[in-house]
Amino acid sequence: MRISVDEMARRWHLSVRRVRKLCQEGKIFSAQKVDGVWTIPETADRPIDGRSYRYRRVPETLKDVVRHADAALRDAYGRRSQFSPSNRMRFFLQGSAFHLHKLAPSSLTFANVQEIVAGKAVGGKELEDQLAVLWHVAAIKHVFEAVGQCRRLSVRFVEELRSILSCGSPDGRVRYRKGLDAKGRNARDRLTELTTRLTGSVMHPIVQAGTFLIDFLLAKPFEEENERTAYLVANFLLMKNGYPPIVIYRALFNAANAYHRERRRMIKKDKTVSRIGLRMPPRYFLSLRAGFFTAVVARAVRWSCKKDLHLIQEWLIRSHARSNEIHAGFDEGLIGGS
Repeated sequence: MRISVDEMARRWHLSVRRVRKLCQEGKIFSAQKVDGVWTIPETADRPIDGRSYRYRRVPETLKDVVRHADAALRDAYGRRSQFSPSNRMRFFLQGSAFHLHKLAPSSLTFANVQEIVAGKAVGGKELEDQLAVLWHVAAIKHVFEAVGQCRRLSVRFVEELRSILSCGSPDGRVRYRKGLDAKGRNARDRLTELTTRLTGSVMHPIVQAGTFLIDFLLAKPFEEENERTAYLVANFLLMKNGYPPIVIYRALFNAANAYHRERRRMIKKDKTVSRIGLRMPPRYFLSLRAGFFTAVVARAVRWSCKKDLHLIQEWLIRSHARSNEIHAGFDEGLIGGS
């Protein structure tokens, strides 16, 4: 089935002029011009558009890892997928739910998580642990829906994800941490400042996701579930810029521990550094923040490209994110055949 340039521009969130230009340059596979009108196959993949990132800010020490991630994404779009849509979705959900669930002590094994994601109850396991996995899947579904609706990063969106992780509903109340930081800001003010700073940022999407992760984990605005919330928002930032969803393993939080150890070592070594709030000179802070977390995100992006997870977003959000179609496609990925 073939569709018009206007319809494809709406699905890809591009201008009609840009899609027509891509057709003229031959960057859209099987695009044809009939009687002066371009038509595009409905299943055509969106070509990589590097214009948006040409002037994105990337630290000098991170250009290699970011370039390798971008190259992996371009290669992934150029080859034929070896996994079905349902297998890709199931693989992503099981991996992300298991590795993030293991942040807290849990008796669930990977086989248990597979059964729970498929909608089966596991006997002899804590009900609270099983509900946590289901709520994590619901939060991922909310992220996909938000990407399709072209939502912007905001405090309200972060609160919705945090609420889903605790009760399965975006309408629940969230509890912020009490107390003020060295600048006299409470937890919600710190979160507001972080989301405002990243909205419309000129940073590369991978650097932006890594920056959000470290800043959010350092601020810890909520009383609990900060790690999972940060992971979901980082996926949101990547997917809305055309990158695949990522599965972050324990390496991310090992990097966080290494980051804290390095900060403490530098503070102990440099007596001129203020100990209030563990502040550090900007040259140290920025390099450590970008180095640890952006590298982890870049490696996760390359791994996702190897598993063809870059096609999940196009499969789910094929019609400008009408909510019922997002949920139907998501459920198909859970229970559909392989």
